[in-house]
Parts: sequence; structure tokens; C-alpha cells
Amino acid sequence: MSVFRRAAAVGVATLALVGMSGAAANAERGPDGKYYGAIATGELVQDANIPGGFRSNFGTTWNYPDQASAERDAIAHCRYSCKIAVSWSNGCASVAEAAGSLVQRTGLGATAEEAERNALAELDAWLAPMLNDPVWKTYVRGPNHVLATQCTG
Repeated sequence: MSVFRRAAAVGVATLALVGMSGAAANAERGPDGKYYGAIATGELVQDANIPGGFRSNFGTTWNYPDQASAERDAIAHCRYSCKIAVSWSNGCASVAEAAGSLVQRTGLGATAEEAERNALAELDAWLAPMLNDPVWKTYVRGPNHVLATQCTG
């Protein structure tokens, strides 16, 4: 699996629920025979209809014929101030979020399950030092969770 990994994570310690959008191309292989995907993450979006008033902001794309168009459309499907968190080809990617906060990390894998495990492991590794801080620990409530997983092909 080829991987084009980019800067990974947006973090804000605010209670929120999740929002996302995404799109699949017509499952058209690129000239190199690969399918491409991307996940973009961005700043919080205000939403008066959910507890806490904010939600996650990200966009996903998959089955694109090239990396550039997958990334362009992932950013377009993300709602506000977005950057590519991860790009990949011929495989899967996942974005996970810390419970009680909007800290996000991504993972890649050959299967959806592997990508999810890797995203959660990245998140756990990033959070581990924070959980020793009594102030930060108050923001992290409940289990971490997967926001979205996409596979090409």
C-alpha cells in the first residue's frame, strides 16, 4: 500500500458531537492503476442544535483517480479552515477522536479494521502524557471513538 501521510490532527478540548461530509468518485483507477483517498480536518463548527454547541469538522474522499483531486475534494467537503490530515492509495484510512474533546488522529491500514485500530492507537499514544495532567484529564470522558473510515477500491 502506498501512503501519502500528511500533518495529522486538530485538537481542541471542548465537549462536542460529530459532523462530517464525504464523497466517492466513480471508482475510477488513475493512470497508475491506483485509487486515492484523503481525509481533511479543520476547526470546530458552531452548531446550536447539539450539546456543547460545537462539532468536529472533516471531509473524506475515496476512489479518486489521483491524489490531487482526492485532496482537493476532501478539503471542499470539510467545512471550515481545513487541512489534509491523511492521504492514501489502495487501502483504508480512519480518523478517531478523543472522548470529551476534539483531539483527532488518523490511521492507515490494508483493511478498515486495521485503519481504525491504528487511528485509535495513534490517539492513545498522543493522549497518554496528557492523562497525567489533572486539568486535561477532566476533558477526556468515556472511550475514544472512530469518526470515519474509508477504503479505496
